[in-house]
Parts: sequence; C-alpha cells; structure tokens
Amino acid sequence: MSLIDKLTQIDGSKEELTQNFQKKYSKLASAGDAWAINQLFSQIKIVPELSDNDLITLYISTAKGYVSPYVLESILEWDKKVHNGKPVVFNKLGDDFSKALQEGYFTLIREDRTNKENFHKLEKLTGIPVSEETINKAFNQRIKDRNLGEYEFNKIKQATGIMPKADEKVVQNLYKNCLRKEKISGQNLFYWEYIAKSTKIMPEEKTAQLAFRYLVNKGKTHDLIRFSEFTGIKPEKNIVQDAYKILAQKNSFSTDYEDLKKISGGIKPNEKTIKLAYKIAVEGNSIWDSYFKSIKELTGVNPPEELVQKAYAKCISKGEFKNYEELYNTFKIEPSKKVREKLAKYLSS
Repeated sequence: MSLIDKLTQIDGSKEELTQNFQKKYSKLASAGDAWAINQLFSQIKIVPELSDNDLITLYISTAKGYVSPYVLESILEWDKKVHNGKPVVFNKLGDDFSKALQEGYFTLIREDRTNKENFHKLEKLTGIPVSEETINKAFNQRIKDRNLGEYEFNKIKQATGIMPKADEKVVQNLYKNCLRKEKISGQNLFYWEYIAKSTKIMPEEKTAQLAFRYLVNKGKTHDLIRFSEFTGIKPEKNIVQDAYKILAQKNSFSTDYEDLKKISGGIKPNEKTIKLAYKIAVEGNSIWDSYFKSIKELTGVNPPEELVQKAYAKCISKGEFKNYEELYNTFKIEPSKKVREKLAKYLSS
C-alpha cells in the first residue's frame, strides 16, 4: 500500500487529499521553496501541478540562492508536467532568470561551493555559463570576507574554466589587514608571499616599508630579506642600517650580510655598526666562533686597534695561539706592550 493510500485511510478521500497536497505545493512555491516541494514529492509521489506564476517564482528564487542543478531539474520536470512535456515557463524566463542565475553562481563561489560537476550541470541545464564578471566579483568578495586561501585561484578555475582576477584595491586592503592583525614572520610570511605571487599585485610602498619596519623591530632579518625578494621592493636605508645593527648584536654578520646588501641595492653598514660588530665579537666566547675575521672579509673595514689588542689578550687567556697568529696575519697590527706582558705572564705561570 502506498503512503498516499495509507493517508487516505486516515484523512478522507484520495482525491481530496491530493488536492490538499497540491495546495501545499502552491504555498511552498509562493515562498520560493523548491527544496521543500522536492522533499515532499519524494515522500508522497504526487507530482506538483503548479501555476506559471508559481514556476516563475521557483525558477528565480532557486537560481538566486545556493543554486542546485538537481532542484532545477525538478522544477523543469514540473514545468513539463503542466505543459504537455515542454518547459514552457522556463523558455519564457529571459533576462530575469539569467541575472538571478549569475547571483546564484556568485553565492556558490563566494561561499566556496565551487564544485566542477555542479557548474557543468547548471550550464548544461540552463544554457547559461557563469560569467567572468561574476567570478571576479565573487572572488574579490570572498577575499574581503575571509581573506585569500592557498588554493583559491586554481580551485575556481578548475570548477568554472576561468581564472579569477584579484582587484588591486581589495588586495591592498588585504595586505593592510594582515599587517594590522597578523604577524608577518614565520609561516604568516608564506601567506604574504602567496598573495603576492598568485595575484601578481605587490603591496604598496608605504605598506611594504611598514612591513620591513615590523620585521626589523622583531629582529627578523632573514624574513625581511625574503619579503624584499618576493615583492621586489627595497627597504629604506634607515631600515637596512637597523638590520645590519641586529646582525652585529647577534654576532651573525656572516649569516644575512650578503643578502641584505644585495636586496638593499648595495648599502653597506655604517662605521658605528661595524665597530659594534667587532666589539661584540671580541666579547663572545671565541674570536673565530664570533666571526671576528669574517667581519673584515665582508666589510673590508679593519677593527679599531684597541679591539685587536683586546682580541690578542683574549686569545692568550684562553690559550688559543692559532687564533692569535691568524689575528696578526689578518690585521698586521703589532701586539702592544701590555699584550706581550700578558703573554710572558701566561708562559711563566
């Protein structure tokens, strides 16, 4: 026994019950709820007999929302049912439906429901492909709403066949939001790099310099170099000098010096910073572990004589006579009387 037969036993005649369900269908159609009609139909198996106005409402409302090819297929079948096998209402929809469907496509892309099969079926059913304008508009709205994910571009292209284009203003705002709300270094720097490479839109000069300043204030010289490399933007001279100072303070001149010089267009550290680098190197645990010699090789600037004398003295106190010899061979500065006395004392003790 069918469901409708069972319901008839409970609530009157089959004809009356069918008429009441048709009224229910009409109410749902007036509300534009094709999904609910479909759900009801799947249970009671009474084909909706809808008016042309009801069908128009369903076509337009379904197209505007989270448009589904399966729901549209159902409406087409209902359309054919009341028009001797032909979708008469659909064929008369015209521009209103086309516009509504572009709204539906917009919603699918904006909400990351970019399924290739659905887009293909919708185009085949309606004869209306998603437009490039809709894709770009939805894509840029998606950036505004939730920022830019790693596979956004290719995912949309795979579903629609069109590569979206990011809007310059939207992307610049995205950079600014990132700068305000998120750290730039570490993994977040990969996000900046992805935005730059995928959109082909680089941050504006002011934003880039703020990013450089953030990185140098955090002591992230390596990230600063990476940022410059993928944007093609040079940090300002004062930022470069501050970055050199960080290298000096960290005893790491040999780490990022050459790259920093390269991305800055050849800017070299000032004499004060070089002297600081030598001073901190002398104060380190070992002259050579602290890159004392490499500072000379990188900058071409000799340390002040008093620092070399301190280095001699330190080598003696630590018994590092090979380093003592290298110091002399590198800088050609004669050990002072005080250093020679320290050596004599070391040897006699």
